[in-house]
Amino acid sequence: MSAKRFATIVFRLTEIFRRGNFQKVIDRIVRKSYSHKAAHEWDIAQENAMTPGERLKIAKILKEKVWGKTPPDVRECHQNQTK
Repeated sequence: MSAKRFATIVFRLTEIFRRGNFQKVIDRIVRKSYSHKAAHEWDIAQENAMTPGERLKIAKILKEKVWGKTPPDVRECHQNQTK
């Protein structure tokens, strides 16, 4: 019987020079831990290692990948709930 493993995924933003210009690339860093506590501590340490600006840039890039350049307005769904 194998021991349970917990995977933690962290996204890192790097800029690389490709095809004559700089491009933003998100690297996925995965670490497997044998306890939930160790995985959680590593996740917090990785988030603390990034600046707030880096975290916002990553969130913006991931949002554009999911919704495209024109994401839906989240306020619209909240307006429908109040009626």
